[in-house]
Amino acid sequence: MSSGWPGHDSTGGWDTPSGTGPDKDRGSYVFGEATEIRRDHMTFGGTNPLWAPWALKVSAGVYLIAAGFLGWWTLDSGLPVIPAVISVVAACTLVTLGYVMLKAQPWARYALSVLSALGILCVVVTDFWPVTLLGILALVFMWMPANSRWFGFH
Repeated sequence: MSSGWPGHDSTGGWDTPSGTGPDKDRGSYVFGEATEIRRDHMTFGGTNPLWAPWALKVSAGVYLIAAGFLGWWTLDSGLPVIPAVISVVAACTLVTLGYVMLKAQPWARYALSVLSALGILCVVVTDFWPVTLLGILALVFMWMPANSRWFGFH
């Protein structure tokens, strides 16, 4: 007995012959099973930061601006020695990790994420909010899905 729909049989399924139709070439996807993510090892010396995706370049540039603002804020606010040294070390770390991220090292992306999270926690410090907003903006650009291939994930 037919339901009247073209291509539909009475058992409730589509009457396509086996080996054809939408499930013919399912590739590596199987419903309910996670596929392994392949990662190619990217060497530090084998990558050119100028070839990085535009979103990563924007992220590194935003981190550079945040580091510059942090350095300026440190000099302008007249902090005591210990907080000033911590602030300068944090600014240098942002610049260094931004460059290493452009060299396709995923651990630098993770470290920058942690530093950005710490920056979000420091939003209670007055005059520090621009660095926090820049860190959030850089995080968004850094974790865009298209950047995964730069770090070797497929």
